[in-house]
Amino acid sequence: MIRLNLIGFIMTAVCVGAAYLIGAIMGNTSNQLMMPIAGSAMVVLDAAYRWRQSPHTGWRRWFYTQGGGWMGLPVWLTGIGFVAIGLTGG
Repeated sequence: MIRLNLIGFIMTAVCVGAAYLIGAIMGNTSNQLMMPIAGSAMVVLDAAYRWRQSPHTGWRRWFYTQGGGWMGLPVWLTGIGFVAIGLTGG
């Protein structure tokens, strides 16, 4: 059975929602604007969370989960993907 990483899912949803609100305020809700904003926020939030909460040190901090389940990729890596897709016109 696959368990969803609830913290990662909430972090992703909050970042995408905030990017949509920023885009709506700016009058542009296209993916080219929203995805880099959401991706950047995902990288920053997940890096801060992992830096403060991980008992591991070094490279293990960035790739290993704390038993939170599975979301496919770490949130920071998903954020980098969002930025890349947004910048290439996705």
